[in-house]
Amino acid sequence: MPLVNLLTKIEKDALREGEAILAEARRKAEGIIEDAKVRSRAAAEALMREYEEKARMECAAEMSSALNDGKSALLETQEMVLRETVEEAMRRFEALPDDRYREWLKVIMKKNARGGEKVVAPFRERALLTGGLLEEINRELREAGREGRLELSEEEASFRSGVMLRGERTFDNLSLEKIMEEIVREKEADLLALLFGEIDLRGGAMRTRSRCQ
Repeated sequence: MPLVNLLTKIEKDALREGEAILAEARRKAEGIIEDAKVRSRAAAEALMREYEEKARMECAAEMSSALNDGKSALLETQEMVLRETVEEAMRRFEALPDDRYREWLKVIMKKNARGGEKVVAPFRERALLTGGLLEEINRELREAGREGRLELSEEEASFRSGVMLRGERTFDNLSLEKIMEEIVREKEADLLALLFGEIDLRGGAMRTRSRCQ
């Protein structure tokens, strides 16, 4: 084979081999690039999910904190309004005319007295009792078959309305403050519903969670 032809053949073979090597290199490069794309996409998606989860958790925590703050504020407001409502009710009750107040005092004392107690009373109640009410209650107790020996105590009343009955082994707190306290304890849910309506904090929490999703 002439030298020129041999060189030409070598050149052509080298070219073909080079093209094959180049093609293989391209395929490998494309594979590497595609694999890198897949891995980077997966990493990006994982990172995105991580940040989304973190954001949801932070959102839920912030919303939960806000809800707790709101609940605390609501409870404080409820307690304040309830106290003011009870205080206003007491003021109105204490402003009753003497005849109606006297009748109330008579009813609670007859209902709770055993008949031989000492009666601790503030100024207004003491005036009503010494004005004939205590004698009237004792008489009606005797007529009902009970002792009728209630006596006014010299003890100074530390409460503002109502009476207290002190027996040898008994004690009945019939002060207006105590009576109102018991009413509030028994009827607190009804009173709050009357004052505030229905406030669904649990539903608020569910709506909060939905905004973080």
